[in-house]
Amino acid sequence: MVRAMAGLPSLITYGGTSCTTFEVAPTIAALQKHLHGPRQQELERARLRDLSPEQYTAVEEMTRRLVNKILHGPIAELKRLPQEPNGLKLTEFARRLFRLKE
Repeated sequence: MVRAMAGLPSLITYGGTSCTTFEVAPTIAALQKHLHGPRQQELERARLRDLSPEQYTAVEEMTRRLVNKILHGPIAELKRLPQEPNGLKLTEFARRLFRLKE
């Protein structure tokens, strides 16, 4: 059964399992933080003090784009979960797979 109302997230229910965009959004945010946090830590650890501000900005931007490219596929799939019959279970699986905190 599919219900949609203006201004409300999509809700799909199959055999008692439902998933809304509100339930997927925190997982997406946690996944982004999970990968961008270590990226930033590694930039700081690299001690790139000899770089000019422009060079440092270029390295920072390159690493941010790289992480975003890695995240693109998983995030695209997470965004589709509200349309999946087992969306809630798959969201929970993604959180376990990437060891995301509640």
